[in-house]
Amino acid sequence: MKEKRTAVLISCFGWYEQRLELIRDVLKEEYNVLVLMADFDHIKKSAVETQIPECIYLHVPPYKKNISLKRIKSHLCFGSLVKRYIEETSPSLIYLIVPPNHIARHCLQYKQAHKDCKYLIDIVDLWPESMPFGNIKKFLRFSGWKDMRNDSLKAADHIFVECDLYRKKLDKVMDKRRSTVLHLYKRLSSDEHKLVVSLLEETKRTCLKNKRKLALGYVGSINHIVDHHKICGFIEGLVCAGWEVVLHVIGDGEERENFLAGARRAGGQCIYYGKVFDFAEKANILCRCDYGLNIMKDSVEVGLTTKSLEYFSMGIPLINNIRGDTWDIVEEYGAGINYRDLSYVLSEIQNEGDELRDNALKCYSELFTPDVFRKKFCEAMEQVESGGKRLV
Repeated sequence: MKEKRTAVLISCFGWYEQRLELIRDVLKEEYNVLVLMADFDHIKKSAVETQIPECIYLHVPPYKKNISLKRIKSHLCFGSLVKRYIEETSPSLIYLIVPPNHIARHCLQYKQAHKDCKYLIDIVDLWPESMPFGNIKKFLRFSGWKDMRNDSLKAADHIFVECDLYRKKLDKVMDKRRSTVLHLYKRLSSDEHKLVVSLLEETKRTCLKNKRKLALGYVGSINHIVDHHKICGFIEGLVCAGWEVVLHVIGDGEERENFLAGARRAGGQCIYYGKVFDFAEKANILCRCDYGLNIMKDSVEVGLTTKSLEYFSMGIPLINNIRGDTWDIVEEYGAGINYRDLSYVLSEIQNEGDELRDNALKCYSELFTPDVFRKKFCEAMEQVESGGKRLV
C-alpha cells in the first residue's frame, strides 16, 4: 500500500469550523493531514478553552489589545514555530491561511527549497490594506508587510481568496488562472435550520413595523473597524423619523462602551447580551430582529464579513455598507438594504416587506453552505493536481 504524503494546514486565528475542517476532510483521502493552529483565541483574548482533537496547537504569548506590540510578538512566535514544524515534517503540501503575512515568507522559503511541494495560500483578510490607519498609510512604509504576502502569491501553486474583492485588489500580483474565490461557509444542523425557520415564521406573524418599532441586531467584535458613528447616525435618523429603535448587541471588544453609549445618545434602546456562543440562544435574539447591522469604516478593505454569514444563516436582512461581494449579494438577492446614504435607507425601510427574510435565507443556502464550499475546493484541487491546468 502506497504511503500517504503529508499535508500541513496552517492558521494562526483558528478558522477550523469555517474553513479548514472541510479542507482537511477532502485532503485526508490522499494525505496524512496535520492542522497547525495557535493556542490563543483571538476573539476571546484568552487561551483556547476546547482544543479540537484533529488539530495541533502551538503555544504563543497572549495579548489583550488588537493593536499592540504584544500581539506582534505573539504572531512572530507562531511563525517561528510553524517554520520549525514544517522543516521537521517535510510536507508535500502546505495550505496557509493569511494573515499574519510573515508566515507566508517562512512557507515560501520551504517551497523554494522543495520544488515538488504544493503551496496553497488562502487570503481571508488583507493586511495592511484592511486596517483603518487612514492617512497614516501615506507616511508609514507598508510595502515590506505586503511583500511578505505578495511574494507567495506569485509563487503559489494555487490561491484561494475569501471574497472576489480581494482577487480584484491583488490583481497585479497574482495569476487569476490559479485562483478561486472560496467564500466562508457556516454549518447548520437540521435542528438548527428548523429552529431558524420556526423563529422567522413567528417573527413574521408578530411583525411590529406597522407600530413604528424597529429591532436592529449587531453580532461580532466591537472594535476599531466598526463605523460606530455611522451606526449611531442611522439610529438617530430613525428616531427623528418617528421610529422606536431597539438595538440588540451580541459580542464584545475594546469599543463596546463607546458604541453602546453612542447608540443610547442617538435615542436607541440598547440591550447588551455579551458574548453568546450557543446557537439557539443567539437565534432567539437575532431572528426577532428586522435587520442586522453590517457597517464598517470606509477605509476597511473587506468584501465579506463573518457577521454577514451569521445574519444570512438566520434569515436576517442586512443594513450594509461593505462594498464588493456583500454589496453585490445584497443587490442580487434582495437580502437587505445597501447604505448609499441615510435618506435612501430610511425610504427603503418604509417600503420593505418580509420577503427580505426569505431572500436572506436563500442567499445562505445557495452561497455559504458546506456543500457549496466543498464543491468549489474540490474543483480547485483537481486543477492543482493536474499541474495547474484548468480542467474543462
